[in-house]
Amino acid sequence: MRNLSFTRDVFRETLRLYPPVPMMVREVRQMGEVLRGRRVPKNSLIIISPWFLQWHNRIWERLYEFDPLRWQEIPTSDFQHQAFLPFSSGPRICLGAEFAMVEGP
Repeated sequence: MRNLSFTRDVFRETLRLYPPVPMMVREVRQMGEVLRGRRVPKNSLIIISPWFLQWHNRIWERLYEFDPLRWQEIPTSDFQHQAFLPFSSGPRICLGAEFAMVEGP
């Protein structure tokens, strides 16, 4: 897979445009600022939508354009990289995410 970087970028761009999961529901475990400085009470449910994040015009340039080369321009710490959640992220990431990234292309 390391030698197929462009193929991986085509797959990523496809997942950006058509994420496999329309939304994820998460429970807030502790009181804190979660969304743009808004306090979210403990035990609240929040909905995270990869469809919304990956199609948001403030995050992605050339939003409607299929552009696999955008993945070569994005640093790994960049906000756009963090807004790419086709398989969720963190401790609740899909167990098959790595398998999908290998099998998909």
